[in-house]
Amino acid sequence: MGGRHQSRALIERYADLKAALEARSLEQQAVAECKAEIRRMRRLIREAPIPALIARADAILPDGRVAPIQRIERLKAIQAGLEAVLADPPAIPVTKTSDRPKKTTDPTYRITIHHDPVANAGPRPRSRRAWRWNSPRKNTA
Repeated sequence: MGGRHQSRALIERYADLKAALEARSLEQQAVAECKAEIRRMRRLIREAPIPALIARADAILPDGRVAPIQRIERLKAIQAGLEAVLADPPAIPVTKTSDRPKKTTDPTYRITIHHDPVANAGPRPRSRRAWRWNSPRKNTA
């Protein structure tokens, strides 16, 4: 009768165990999503050509790795710090640039246009063999 009592206790605890498992799964999913967002923000900061942004991000996450961090509270704090860094970038000095190419004053500079008669000829004419093969056949009967 001892076995029946144990199985009945497990059946009664099933709902509690299932809820605990779902809570753990949701927590792990939240940790994974938070880590992914932190990695995305770190990538945006590294791609920006502003050393001050990178220095501020390194102060928030010194080694740049989130893998060893498992506490969601710590990850949320790091994420909030990086969001603040991205929201308040330092002033970037504006330099005058133009998309227009520089004019060449060199008299030996020439533009050469290559003409390829094969590429510009249009569709190739069909060969006689292809014409014969695709033409309607005479009724030989």
